[in-house]
Amino acid sequence: MDDTTDKRSAPARSRNLPIQDLRDWLDDVDAIGELVRVTDPVERDEVMSAIVYLLAKQPGSPAVLFEKAVGFEDNPIGARLLWNLVGPSLRRVALTLDEPADTPAIELIRRVQGKMKNRTPPTEVTTEDAPI
Repeated sequence: MDDTTDKRSAPARSRNLPIQDLRDWLDDVDAIGELVRVTDPVERDEVMSAIVYLLAKQPGSPAVLFEKAVGFEDNPIGARLLWNLVGPSLRRVALTLDEPADTPAIELIRRVQGKMKNRTPPTEVTTEDAPI
């Protein structure tokens, strides 16, 4: 195991680190029990859409990560499809905003207002220095 794997073994919040990428976010959402991983192949256009449409209408509906999309089994990058990212979940909204999942709604609004006042202006990065 390399250092990256070790750092991802616990949710970002418990590591006292900000979420760095979608993998960290998925780990954190999984840790609070709001991620469903579907490992069976699922047809993308109609079946995934129908599943998530019906699921999103339910209170507390989770984020859904489809590991295999029919027709994309040989995808060279191993693409997976993530649906219902935040949905109706205040807990996932809080994690996405780098706040504890149990932050009450009013407190979350206050914290986000504070963050908006302290925005970091963007800086241009040369092509050579860009990570991707």
